[in-house]
Amino acid sequence: MSQATPPELNPPPVAKRRIVKILTCIVLCGLLVFIAMSAQTLWAEWSLLGRQRSQVRATTIIGYRGISPRLSQAQRPDEWFRVEKDQTFLWAGWKHGVGHVWFRVASGDVDRGRISAPMGREVIPTIDVPLIENADGPIGKSIPDETPVVGLQFAGIHSVYPVLILEKVLVVNDSIADQPFLVLNNPLADAPEKTVVYQPKIDVHRLTMSFSGFALDKRPVFFDRETESLWVQADQALLAISGKHKGQRLPEIARLAPLTWTRWRSAHPGSRLLVGANRDPTPPKL
Repeated sequence: MSQATPPELNPPPVAKRRIVKILTCIVLCGLLVFIAMSAQTLWAEWSLLGRQRSQVRATTIIGYRGISPRLSQAQRPDEWFRVEKDQTFLWAGWKHGVGHVWFRVASGDVDRGRISAPMGREVIPTIDVPLIENADGPIGKSIPDETPVVGLQFAGIHSVYPVLILEKVLVVNDSIADQPFLVLNNPLADAPEKTVVYQPKIDVHRLTMSFSGFALDKRPVFFDRETESLWVQADQALLAISGKHKGQRLPEIARLAPLTWTRWRSAHPGSRLLVGANRDPTPPKL
């Protein structure tokens, strides 16, 4: 009587190889999942570190001088817009030893419904005497790479302006080699209308601009110190809407689009850099 052959306890070689492949794939898949999860965690931590470093750089005290607002405790009168016969009085602020001071314009030159309530003239300080440094100077070296700036070439020289300064002062009466130009910043506009450069001359006479404390149709109203005519940006020019120069236009030279400090410095390393304002109490000779 024949006996039955006992079954093989070990699988054939082909089956063994298949099992090894399956186990290897499982291990590799698990390893890939672990690597992917670890990489995602590392990337998130690296991105957070980058944002934190950017925030630290962005809040670095650069040392721009003379750009702080001139705070005033003066309260504007209830009748800050007052019409008397053929004149309109617009409250311009309070002057020590004088009292309330006013812009005087012809009746009808300014519409009460289109102009904002005033904050006082030059509460936002104009730069009349720019403090200039070479782009490779000590302040230039401390400006973070990603800081937004605007720049232009005028009279054959490159000039660059940190956007932070322009947002603080709105007006820079600048010049190169006795050739004046005017840099205006409109905080309510979008680029490239935000920062515009003008030729500040009528005939051969230079005008120096400052901020009036008003806005007209969401556009800052400026005034020239020579005649106190009021000016607004309109149709690629700075237009006088009242005063001696009413109807005159200062032509636009350029509209400045922002870019990063590192990009500008790489392209124009020898630029003149605006780093603040000279607030010497002696009146500037302009």
